[in-house]
This record gives sequence, C-alpha cells and structure tokens, in this order.
Amino acid sequence: NIRVYCRIRPAFDAEAKIVVDFIGEDGSLVVIVLLKPWKDGRKLFEFNRVFGSSATQEDVFRDTKPLVRSVMDGYNVCIFAYGQTGSGKTYTMSGPGGESTKEFGINHLALNDLFLLSDERKDIMSYNDQIRDLLADDPLLTKYPFIVIFP
Repeated sequence: NIRVYCRIRPAFDAEAKIVVDFIGEDGSLVVIVLLKPWKDGRKLFEFNRVFGSSATQEDVFRDTKPLVRSVMDGYNVCIFAYGQTGSGKTYTMSGPGGESTKEFGINHLALNDLFLLSDERKDIMSYNDQIRDLLADDPLLTKYPFIVIFP
C-alpha cells in the first residue's frame, strides 16, 4: 500500500511565478504558473494528503504515526522524501536541528515513538534487540548492546 503526501514549504520571493491556488481536504492541490496563460498555467495534482506551508513537523508526523507504528506489528515500512533541491526534504525528515522536540524531523519523531511503544509493550511482547554486524568475520559472535535513551 503506497501513500503519497505533499508538503508545501513557504515560498521565497524569487518563486513568485508559481502560486498555490487551492489545497483540498481530499488531497487535491491546484497550482498556478503565472507566466502561462490561464488554462495552461493551472495544474491539478492528487495526493493522499497535502500539508500546507503552515503545517508543523508534529502535524506531518501525526498523519504518518499509524504507518510508523505498524512496524511493531511486523509490517515493512519505508518513508522517504522526494523532490528537487531546496524543496524541504531534509527539513521534513531531519528537522532544522535544535534541542526542542518541536524541531525534530519525521525520522527522530518516528524512532522516539517506536522506542516508547516498545517500552509500553515490554510486558506483553518481546523483540529481537540485538544488533549484529553482518560485515564482521563472524556475525553471530559480534554483538552490540541496544541501549534506549528516552528524552
């Protein structure tokens, strides 16, 4: 099952030639290219969800949280960001940096949530918590302890 989300970052002044015209609750997005005639300049895109330029990291994570949590139920999950240079991929996935949890990116928020969920389920489930170095000469003998640090 593939889901495609779109996050719109605030526009820079030099980008005033493209304008977001409409963001629908159904995942539709209409942009207008001001340098083209009305009919050719109006483009409609469809996504599972569109996050506007005022969406926070927590808003984006809230929508992906059930997907991330399904990892603990044994499902394979992959989250990646795609887009041109400067489109906000690193900001969304890693955050702008800083100590505040409001500045954490999706990667950090997802890992924190998985560790918290693992801790909540520790009495009813057990997980393989050993990391094995697959490049070592004998990966069965090379073990690394798995340490969880909660903020």
